[in-house]
Amino acid sequence: MIDIKEAHNKAQREAALRYGDYPLKEKYDLGSEWAFYFGTDDDAGAPYITVNKKTGDLGFLTIPPFENLDRLKAGKKLPL
Repeated sequence: MIDIKEAHNKAQREAALRYGDYPLKEKYDLGSEWAFYFGTDDDAGAPYITVNKKTGDLGFLTIPPFENLDRLKAGKKLPL
C-alpha cells in the first residue's frame, strides 16, 4: 500500500521528467488511485498523473474522454 505523500513524490518526479517543474494544482482520491495535476493557472491539457494505491504503478488520466471527468467528480478533491 502506498500513502499519499509517497504517491505525490512519485507523481511529481514523473511530471518533472515529462513537463518540467510545475506546482501541484489539484489532487484527488479516486478510491483505488490518487490523481495529481501539475501545471500553471493559465495552462490546460496536461493529463492528471495517477498512482495506484496498492501497486504504486503510474498512469495518466486525460480529459477527454469525458468519462474521466466523471471519475474526478466522483472522487474526493483533497486540500493542497
